[in-house]
Amino acid sequence: TWKQRVLDLDAEAMHVAITDESKAAELWRMEAEIQLAYGEHQDSALVSLNKSLGAAPGDEAGLTLLRDVYEQSGRYGALVDELEKLAGGLGDPARSIELYMQAAGLCKDELGNSAGAARMYRNVLDLDSGHREASEELAYYYLENEKPREAVRVFEQLAENATTGPDQIDARLQL
Repeated sequence: TWKQRVLDLDAEAMHVAITDESKAAELWRMEAEIQLAYGEHQDSALVSLNKSLGAAPGDEAGLTLLRDVYEQSGRYGALVDELEKLAGGLGDPARSIELYMQAAGLCKDELGNSAGAARMYRNVLDLDSGHREASEELAYYYLENEKPREAVRVFEQLAENATTGPDQIDARLQL
């Protein structure tokens, strides 16, 4: 039965996790897929996905499945929390930035939480102070919330840290 298969996968994943984290992550992801397909147990699947992403935090297949589970149930706030947690734990700044930007988009578009999106943009800028999209979005947030000095500070930082001439020029023009 599918329940026995889930138990077998979990036992195998626990066994190989010591020597091969990516294999364990794949097994836990398979476990989650079975739980969703046959058992329709979203909470159990999320536990399996958390194990999978704990073993391989940047695993794209695991992240995609995680997003799908949360989005299907409309749990965007929980998805934002998971993406932020995963982004903060990665050793890869580019991948972290990608996750923070996804979380910012969910905050803004699905939750209508511009303050949450601004927090994600600040996280991006902590990793890459010349990130144009995060800088622009954060500056617009400050302008919408009547904090022009903060917006100017963000554009100054972008102009200072932009890696290309056109980005530097655009940032200075927006000042």
